[in-house]
Amino acid sequence: MKKRIFSDLTIVGGGIAGITAALAAARLGIKVALVNDRPVLGGNSSSEFRVWISGAQTGFNRYARETGIIEELLMENHYKNPEGNPHIWDAILLDRVTAEPNIDLYLNTYIDHVTMDGRKIESVSGFQMRSHQQLEFVSPLFLDSSGDGAVAFLAGAEYRVGQESRAEFGESLAPVKANPFTMGNTIFFYTKDLGRPVKFHSPSFAAQQEEMKFLTDRFRGPFIDERANGCDYWWFEYGGVRDTIADDALITRHIQRIVWGIWDYIKNSGKFQADNLTLEWIGSIPGKRESRRFIGDYILKQQDIEQSVRFPDAVAYGGWPIDLHPPEGIDSSEPPCCQVPIGIYDVPYRTLYSKDVDNLFLAGRNHSATRIAFSSTRVMATCGVMGQAVGTAAVLARKYDCSPREVGRYMHELQQLLLKEDAYIIGVPSRDEQDLARTAVIAASSERIMENAQAEEFIPLSRDCALILPVEHVLDRAEFLFDAVVPSHLVVEVFSTARPELYLPGEKLAEHVIRIPSSGPRWHSIDLPAEVPEGRKIWVMFRANPDVKIGCSNASMTGVLSMEANGVERQHVPGTITAPYVLMRPSICFRTAPVQRYTAAYVANGIARPYGLPNLWSSALMHGKPEWLEIRFAEPKTVQEVRLTFNTDLNQRFINLRAVDSNVFPETVKDYDVQVKQGAEYATVAAQRGNYQRRQIHRFPPVTTEAVRIMIYETNGSPFAEIFEVRVY
Repeated sequence: MKKRIFSDLTIVGGGIAGITAALAAARLGIKVALVNDRPVLGGNSSSEFRVWISGAQTGFNRYARETGIIEELLMENHYKNPEGNPHIWDAILLDRVTAEPNIDLYLNTYIDHVTMDGRKIESVSGFQMRSHQQLEFVSPLFLDSSGDGAVAFLAGAEYRVGQESRAEFGESLAPVKANPFTMGNTIFFYTKDLGRPVKFHSPSFAAQQEEMKFLTDRFRGPFIDERANGCDYWWFEYGGVRDTIADDALITRHIQRIVWGIWDYIKNSGKFQADNLTLEWIGSIPGKRESRRFIGDYILKQQDIEQSVRFPDAVAYGGWPIDLHPPEGIDSSEPPCCQVPIGIYDVPYRTLYSKDVDNLFLAGRNHSATRIAFSSTRVMATCGVMGQAVGTAAVLARKYDCSPREVGRYMHELQQLLLKEDAYIIGVPSRDEQDLARTAVIAASSERIMENAQAEEFIPLSRDCALILPVEHVLDRAEFLFDAVVPSHLVVEVFSTARPELYLPGEKLAEHVIRIPSSGPRWHSIDLPAEVPEGRKIWVMFRANPDVKIGCSNASMTGVLSMEANGVERQHVPGTITAPYVLMRPSICFRTAPVQRYTAAYVANGIARPYGLPNLWSSALMHGKPEWLEIRFAEPKTVQEVRLTFNTDLNQRFINLRAVDSNVFPETVKDYDVQVKQGAEYATVAAQRGNYQRRQIHRFPPVTTEAVRIMIYETNGSPFAEIFEVRVY
C-alpha cells in the first residue's frame, strides 16, 4: 500500500537546483516535499561525485559570483569547511535543508511513475529503497530538478537530446547537421601521501598501461599529474556517443576501466613520483554532464547568451563560457573542450517550466535551452540560481492559485521578491515599496575616498596595464604616479565600458601622451572626456613601456580593478578560461578630481553589488573605533525587521571542495549591533558577533523610531567597515 505525502510543491532531484528551490519556497511559507534518489544531497557536488561548483565568476567576468541561497551555502562551507572536505559539504547541505520546518526530505527515493490529469501532474510515485516503502507525492505543483528529467519524461513533456543543426537556430557553434551526441560522463579519484612506499595491484578489469600511455601521449589536453585530485581530472570523460541514460551501466564500467587504468599508470609505470601515494577514494558512479533538455515557452540559444540579451522576464543569470566537449571524450583526438568566453547573461523565466505540462517547473541542466546555450547554463551555480527563481515562483503560484506559466503575469513581483532574498538579476534594481530605507536619509560616521594614493612599490610597465574606475559624476581628471629609468613618453588611452556589468574596454574616448622625466616618482594627470556616462566605468589603459614604472599598493577597493594584459608566456590549458586581461596585484595608485566617495546613500540605491558603480558604503579607516550607518526617517516609523547585505568580495572565485588559506573574507563585517533611536538615546534590538555571511536578517518586536543605526565594531580583517545594502521593514 502506498504512503501518500501531501505538499504545496514536490521537488524531485536533490542537487543544487533542487536544494535552492526547496529552501526558497519553504522560507517563503509553502510546504515542500524534497525527493532525492541518492542517500546524500548535492547531486554532482556531493561526496559521491565531487564536482566543483562553478558559475558566472570566471577569469572573464568580474563581480559575477552568484548571490542568494547558493552564496549562503558556499559561504557556510567556506567558513566551516576550509579544508574542502566533501563529507562536510554533504553535512552542510543536509543541515540547511533539515533546519527548515516546511521541508520534508525523502532520500533514497526513486520516482518511476507519474499520474496525469489531462495536462497536469496529479502525483508522482516511487520506491524508497531502504525503508521498502511505496511513496506517492501529491501536490498542485511539481519541480523536476533531477538532471535527467525523470518526472518531465514520464509526464510526456517535449524534450531534446543531442545537438541541433546550425540552421535551426542560426547558431554559429552548432554542427551543420543535427546529431544525437552529448557530452560524456566522468569519474574522479582522490589520492593521499602516506609518507612511506605503498604498492598497488591493479584489478583485472583496469585498462592496460600501454593503452593509457597511448591515450595520454596522443591527448592534446591537460597532462597526468600525480599531484592532481578530483575535478583536476574533469577530462576523464566518456559516453557522449552513447545514450547517457539507457547506456549508463556500460558507460560506468568503461569509465571505471579507464580511471583504474590511469591510476595503475601513475603508480606503476615509473614515470611519476607516486611511490608513497595511495588511492584514498574513487567514485562508484560517474557524474553526468548532459542528457535530456525539456522545452519551455522559450528556448535559450547561443545568440542570447553571447549578446547578453536583456529579457523582461529575467529571473536568473549565467556567465560560464560556452563549453563544448567532444562526444568521444577521452577517446577523441580533439582537445577535451572548446571554451568561448562570454559576459554574464539573463536566464528568462519562460525557460523554467514545461510548455506541455501545466504544473511542472524545470530547473537545472534539464531547462529549456539549445545544446549550445546549455553548455554554459549547465554548471551548478547557474543551476542554483535557477532553483531559487523557481522556488520563489512556486510561492506566487500558490498565492495566486495559478500555473507556472501564469506566474509570468506577476513578473515584477517575482523579480522584486528574488531581489529581496538576495538573488541578482542583471541591472534590475530593488523597488520594494515596503522598504523604509528607500525614502530615508542615509548618514554615516565617515565615508571612504575612492583613491589609492600611497605607493608601496613601482612596477615596470612591461605589458599593457589598466585601471577600471567607476564614475559616479563627471570627472575632470585622474592622476597617476610614475617613475622612469630614462626620460620617456607613455601612451595612455581612455575607453568606456560598453555595459555596466562588463569589465572590458569598449569605445575609445581619448588618447594622451605623457612625458615622464627620470627625476623620481611624480604624479601626472590626464583630462577625462565628458562623454563618460555617469554611473558607468572607464578603462584607463597604460600602454607597455618597460622604461616607465607605475606606482602600486596592496590596497584594494570594491568596484575598482587593476588589470594587466594576459602575456603570451601564460600557456593556455584547455579547461581554463583565457581572458585578454587578468587581475593585477598589487593595484595601481590613482587620485581623481573631483574626489569620489563610497557614499552612505549607496546602501539604499537598489543594487547590492558592483554594477557600473560600486554600490557600497565604506567607512574611512576605523582606527580601532566603531563606525556607524544610520537610516533616518522624516517622521517616526514602526519597524520590526532589518536586512543587511555585507561585502564577501564577489570578485573572488572559490571552490567548495578545495582547501582555502582563510575561511573568512576580510571585507565582511564581523561584530555589530542594530539599534533604534528612542528620544536622544539608542537601544540595541539585535546584536551579531562572529558574522561571516553576506546577508543577515534581524527580526524583533515592533518599535516606533526616528532612525535605525548599524553600529559596527569589527570586521574580519579589513580596516574599513562596508555594507552593500540595508533594508528596513
